[in-house]
Amino acid sequence: MKILIVNPFGIGDVIFSTPLVEVLKARFSGSRIGYVCNARAYEVIKTNPFLEKIFVYEKDDYRVCWQIHKAECVRKIWRFLNSIRNEKFDLSIDLSLGYQYSMFLKFLGVKRRLGFNYRERGIFLTDRIDVDGFHDKHVIEYYLDLARLLGVDTAGCDIRPRVYINESERALLSDLLKKLNISGGELVIGIVPGC
Repeated sequence: MKILIVNPFGIGDVIFSTPLVEVLKARFSGSRIGYVCNARAYEVIKTNPFLEKIFVYEKDDYRVCWQIHKAECVRKIWRFLNSIRNEKFDLSIDLSLGYQYSMFLKFLGVKRRLGFNYRERGIFLTDRIDVDGFHDKHVIEYYLDLARLLGVDTAGCDIRPRVYINESERALLSDLLKKLNISGGELVIGIVPGC
């Protein structure tokens, strides 16, 4: 099975979707999972070992392109959509809360499209969960609800979000900790203000 997850939101929301990715990969062994995200979020998900293909959709780039050269923008959009169509995904999970992505996925031939019916925007979804926002539980749990639509038992699964880093990033982090005189056994808490 080929599964495409669509998450156009920021870095935090993409990180919150990592338990969903892992649950799907475990439940549908042998599946190939693709992911649509923006350029900033790509940096934190590009090393995820459970993803086979990542498509970067940067909405602002297309807006600028449209203002400069409309025909080139249409060609650029067409190439992007064709790159998804060529993968022949069987299933998509749209985390966007809008209708645009599931509409395009329908026209690209993705037969089964799961997502949230937020403000009646789920008209192009084949399977939907009605939500009026994310306020009763953690966003991770809302995302896992979509896996449950597929019959996936998520009880007892590890729902901690993850960021995977490669060896060069690990070396940079190790060097930074050494410069700060922090040993490997100490608890380190990082805070990023403004996120």
